[in-house]
Amino acid sequence: MSSMEKSQTSKTDNTGIAERQTERNVGEASVPVLDRIRSFFSSRSWNPREGIVVAFSGGADSSALLYLLSRLVPASSLVAVYVNHRLRPAEELAGEIAHNTCFCAKLGIEIKIVDSGEDVISNRAAQEGDGIEAAARAVRYEILEAERARLGFPWIATGHTSDDQMETILHRLLRGCSVAALRGIEPVNGSVIRPLLDVSGTVLRSLLKDKGLSWSEDSTNAMDDYTRNRIRHDLVPVIMDIFPSARETLYGFSKRAGAAARFMEVSLPRFADFFTYDEGNVSAPLDFLRSLERHVMGEAVFGLWNLLHQKEGRNPRKLGFAALERLQDMIAAGEGRIFAWGSEAFVADGRFWWHFREEGSTGWCIPLEAGEGKTLLPDASWCVIREALTETFSVADQRLHICHEALVAPLMLRTWEEGDRMMLTEGTKTISDMLSAWKIPARERTRVFLLEDARGIQAVFASAWGGRDRMAAGLKAPHLAGKKLTLYSVQRRNDCCGK
Repeated sequence: MSSMEKSQTSKTDNTGIAERQTERNVGEASVPVLDRIRSFFSSRSWNPREGIVVAFSGGADSSALLYLLSRLVPASSLVAVYVNHRLRPAEELAGEIAHNTCFCAKLGIEIKIVDSGEDVISNRAAQEGDGIEAAARAVRYEILEAERARLGFPWIATGHTSDDQMETILHRLLRGCSVAALRGIEPVNGSVIRPLLDVSGTVLRSLLKDKGLSWSEDSTNAMDDYTRNRIRHDLVPVIMDIFPSARETLYGFSKRAGAAARFMEVSLPRFADFFTYDEGNVSAPLDFLRSLERHVMGEAVFGLWNLLHQKEGRNPRKLGFAALERLQDMIAAGEGRIFAWGSEAFVADGRFWWHFREEGSTGWCIPLEAGEGKTLLPDASWCVIREALTETFSVADQRLHICHEALVAPLMLRTWEEGDRMMLTEGTKTISDMLSAWKIPARERTRVFLLEDARGIQAVFASAWGGRDRMAAGLKAPHLAGKKLTLYSVQRRNDCCGK
């Protein structure tokens, strides 16, 4: 089933839920949203007439924001900026640009259309290893900031709503994050302001309909290729049906999380006082980190991670819960080394160290110990290893049956990178071609692990994500009676718990 088909099925399944939510929102369109925006500026003693660059996609949220701001300040104080990322069909983009140009003309507001350039987003995503969405967002904000600076305006306004806040908090909470990250989207972040963060998208769409204004729809919003869309289509409707005030509750929770984070910053030892940066390395005393309660230690690790990116001038990548757990375990043990998303973390000389590896290294690399057991991987899946005689299992078993004596230490389990190759019985193939042939979605490919020994890649584990598990040609073990083999598999966490 395609992503679009799955999305349509999900929407059909949730029709009843959506109808009940619509009934609850009757009358919300009368909420004085314009008064909220006025209050947003007046409570901070800001004058919106000083000038605002509006991030304008043409969608309902940014269209409502632009309309409301046009009622608040003169057209000369507003400039709408539309960024064409070239990520959708040319015909759709051309229609969207025409619609947005007409919309701005109707309001008498200048629109600036900026083309990010061919392959800029995909190249940025490949370079930083953080996905197309994150790369597009980074490029978009760079363009908006450049336009703001050129005009000499104080602010960039975006149309983020309480729906976006809810999705962000749920995404971070379920993926794993620091307490500070549970603040969600900040209403003010430097020059970026979000005046509609306490308003729902339903209210804004009702407002546009009442004013006879239309908006454009991004076709990718209907697809489930991105985790954010799956949260929006599948998870949020169910939550809202059970807890109708969930948006308001999570909005209040984000404020409390912010207060808790600020309290920790004031009440706990200042982490920065114990952090050191020198020649590309950040570090902290091992004794200090180990003296902290585990959850507080996690906040310190997040702090080091962010400091490393800040000092090296990079956009911080997400550090998930499973990754954090492995790092904390290493600190508690006082020894170890982990390669994590283009960086290396290790313990030496009584300190915990962290630095970036060479450009282009974006995955995880974990030393693999011989012997039976389960190893929790950074994306919360498992590597399962057990030993058995040939008589105790079927050759049809999905796990790879590898003669451990055929492997040459040291053994590493790592994510695949462009250029990786493996010798198969039918010849040498790139891992990229194998993943494409198995039709593994792009968003899942970064989770595929390889088994590498001193000679190179010996196995690929892709069955958990719709592909196959395969071993190198040289590892085909003879099926002799009584032969002891090692069984390797990589499984999704919820597929193997308790086994």
